[in-house]
Amino acid sequence: SVNALTTAVATAQLAISTGALANKGIIIQAVASQTADLLETQTSLGATTSSLTANGGLTASAITVNGAGTFKNAANSTSAFQIQQANATVIFAVDSTTGSIGVGTSAPANKLSVNALTTADNTAQLAIATSALGNKGLTIQAVASQTANLVETQDSTGAVLAKIDATGAVTATSATVNGAGLFKNAVDSATAFQIQNSSSTPIFSVDT
Repeated sequence: SVNALTTAVATAQLAISTGALANKGIIIQAVASQTADLLETQTSLGATTSSLTANGGLTASAITVNGAGTFKNAANSTSAFQIQQANATVIFAVDSTTGSIGVGTSAPANKLSVNALTTADNTAQLAIATSALGNKGLTIQAVASQTANLVETQDSTGAVLAKIDATGAVTATSATVNGAGLFKNAVDSATAFQIQNSSSTPIFSVDT
C-alpha cells in the first residue's frame, strides 16, 4: 500500500491513497518519442483488454459512464467523434469544425446528414439520402387518434404555411404541379373536386 486507504480494499494487489487533497494518485510519464502503451489491462493470456496509448489515446472493450459524459478534442476535427462497425465503417460521425452530424456517413455536409447525398445540397439543414431503390426517405407515423398535424412548414413568426394533417390531408398556400396531375377519391363524392373563392364558395365543382 502507498499511504493508508481511508476505506480498505483487501482484494487490491496495489493500493494507493493520495494522502492529501492536492496529491496525485499515480503518474506514468513517457520518454521522448514513446511508442508503447503507457498503461494496459490484460487477460490471463496476456491479451490487451484496454490501454492508454503513448499519445494519451484510450482503447477499451467497452466504456460505461455513470454520470455526464463530455467528449472534447484539443482542436476541432472533421472526425471528432465516430461510432464504427467492426470493419471500421463509420455509422455515426460528428464534425466539430462545422457542428455537423452524420448518420451512415463519415463526412456530413449538412447540420444533420442521413447517408451521403448523391448530389450535394449544402443549404439543407437536414439532408436524407435513401441509399437504395427500396428504401423510404422519411416516415412520420401517427399515434392512435392523432389530432396534431404530422408535418408543418412555418414562417419566422411560427404561422403555418403548409401542413399535412393527422388524416393525411394537405393544405398549402399554393400548388404547382410540374407534370401530370391526378386527383382520385377513395370513394365517389358529390364534391370530389372543387375550386373555391376566399369565402369557400365553389366556383368549379366535379361530382364523381
